Amino acid sequence: MWNSTPGFVLDKNTRKRKLYPTCDTCKLRRVRCERESQDQACLKCKDKGIQCTTAGPKRRKSRTGKLIEQAKVLYGKDAENAAEISRSNQPGTGLSTPSCDSDTYDTRRFDSMAAHPLTMDSVNSRLSLAEIVSTLSSQLIGEYFQPTHFRQPLYRWNNFLEEFEEAGRRPDQMAGMGGVLAHVLIAYGAYASDSPAILGPGAPKMRKLEAEEIDFIHWGRQRAAVCQSLVDRAVRAADEHGVFHVECNESILILLLLEKLVDHGDTSGRRGRPFRVAAFGHARTLCETDCHIHDQTELQGGGLGWNLYTRDTLQAALAERKPQLEEEDVDKLRGPKLRPLGLPTAELFYEALSGNILVWIPIIRVWDHILEMIRPFAARMAKQPSAKEPSEDPFADSFLRELYHNLDEAEQCIQHMQSRLHHLINVAHPSYMFFQFYWNAVNFGCMLVVFLAHRSVERELQRLNDRADRAHLVTLDELVELGLSEHEKLRARLLQLKQEADKRMQKGARRLAAVLWAMQNSLSSRTGMGIMEGIEMVYETLPTFAKSLCTMPSREEGGSGDFPLDTKIQEIGWLLSTYRSLGWSWADMADSVRYLEDQHSRFVAMRSGLSLALDQQPLAVLSDFLASSNTGCASGPFDSPTAASMSFSTGASTSAGTLSDPFAQIYGSPITGQYPDASVLSQSLSHSTSYDDLQQWLNMFQDQLPPAWDSGRTGLSPPITSGLSTRSPD
Repeated sequence: MWNSTPGFVLDKNTRKRKLYPTCDTCKLRRVRCERESQDQACLKCKDKGIQCTTAGPKRRKSRTGKLIEQAKVLYGKDAENAAEISRSNQPGTGLSTPSCDSDTYDTRRFDSMAAHPLTMDSVNSRLSLAEIVSTLSSQLIGEYFQPTHFRQPLYRWNNFLEEFEEAGRRPDQMAGMGGVLAHVLIAYGAYASDSPAILGPGAPKMRKLEAEEIDFIHWGRQRAAVCQSLVDRAVRAADEHGVFHVECNESILILLLLEKLVDHGDTSGRRGRPFRVAAFGHARTLCETDCHIHDQTELQGGGLGWNLYTRDTLQAALAERKPQLEEEDVDKLRGPKLRPLGLPTAELFYEALSGNILVWIPIIRVWDHILEMIRPFAARMAKQPSAKEPSEDPFADSFLRELYHNLDEAEQCIQHMQSRLHHLINVAHPSYMFFQFYWNAVNFGCMLVVFLAHRSVERELQRLNDRADRAHLVTLDELVELGLSEHEKLRARLLQLKQEADKRMQKGARRLAAVLWAMQNSLSSRTGMGIMEGIEMVYETLPTFAKSLCTMPSREEGGSGDFPLDTKIQEIGWLLSTYRSLGWSWADMADSVRYLEDQHSRFVAMRSGLSLALDQQPLAVLSDFLASSNTGCASGPFDSPTAASMSFSTGASTSAGTLSDPFAQIYGSPITGQYPDASVLSQSLSHSTSYDDLQQWLNMFQDQLPPAWDSGRTGLSPPITSGLSTRSPD
């Protein structure tokens, strides 16, 4: 029998003391609040002689059941958690699974659940998922920041992320323009995400794809409809919050980001024009008024105004129109600290490495040098649709020669900085990775200059041929009496310019393949490049560079001795690897991927045939084999895609046959051979003169050259023979 403790009397009628809400003072001090009734002050407030106040309990909001109904539509009314059921069937586990309409159902655990199949027709269901799962918004926004830690200083990103967390990771709960910016970043992240909410059921994780044979274009098509819906949602949110009318830095940033998404794949640039014009208008207003001194300082001192200037210059050059920003606008957007001062010197580079100046200054100095080349080039090459007479010759003076001179200076500066980088600081230093990343990124700007010059020369030569077809023909005797015509002089000069442009284009194609592979050495980072850095600068140039690399003759095809067939196959593989990685995000990369796959297979077969011919066939048969291979290259069925054919399709996905990935084993492999330490050799690519120039003459006169072609001053002879080869194609 248990004995009671002395002095302790068990009272069977004891009742719990009624609890009253804690007063504000005790709650602030985190002490126990004791009071006799609700109307009386607590004992501690009485002792201190202060007024006792109580806010009272907060009433919980009534549940509308909206989230539960959305979950029922998504999973089914009587559906159960398949993942938890599979766990409970395993020995030693006794987990119970709540139903979807239970109050204890946690929607944040979607990523570990097996949902019902989502087809391309259930776009609304996937978008409902983005509403009921708070982690999905966080995951998609995180995709925008994951590709690189060296984001351009466009905005106060740390403040944005803090506001996003405080709002419960829900864009609709963010104040001001923060919610609109969150919707825009969600649309960007959807193009790189591997979430089943974006790709549908059976979506593989990106980390598992780097060593697998898989068709990345399939997943680009899978996400197309959902991504387009998210872009439309971001545009609607921007319109509802007055982004087109409110002058602030957040509006400018949102408009620039939306312009890149809306304008993707549109060679005319018309779809993104309203966003671009509104951003320029906001920037002018902020620079001219004094009431926005904070935004004006941030616009000029940060990278937002400089990015506006960069975007305007690149878009104008690609669309062959004059830049929209006037020179006084450019000076205002740059600010006094970002005026063009020329290429960075070695001393300036050392100061950035030592931390005496911002690390961005050398990078922006190089970019300014490139933009100073592109901006006058865009103004000179702008189309004149209203002019009836043909415009003046844009290459009449030494403009192109000066352009190439400035381009060579920029390339030498970049190569010098890259070569000195590993001698100055340790590889593990953060500044090393920063400069290595952005020196490679600046190479895109140099390659864009090469592309623009090559395209302009080709189009000017084509316009000259079109005018020649409509010209009045004279007899050969009259032509000899008149001497060399102005038309022939112009044509000969354009042919020389084209020969130089072709050489630089081939060199640029090789450098592009090496830079893309060195800069993006995994699927996730290459995909991130597609939504962050590369796609806005080199997307229009991808088909042209692919064709230039594939048509460049190797050593076995009669080309340069430092460009063997093995190197050509390897560099096509580097280019194809990046193009296919971009296909994970953008379905309109299919044409370029298919072209490179066909070309790679053909050159691999050619290499196998060469090995067999060297072992078994005499030299004469080997010469016939090479001749037939080159003929197939010129007249084969493989046509390189054009930027106009790469339309962005948002239709339903079609199941295509699985394409084997011949480059699965080289994902993550280091660069070997021609480019040590991921840097391109500085020497130009020497190669034997092609017959493109002679082919131009054949196309013009629609005739065959005689066996003994006279190089004198006749109607069929070129005025300048130093750049033309007169040997027979045989």
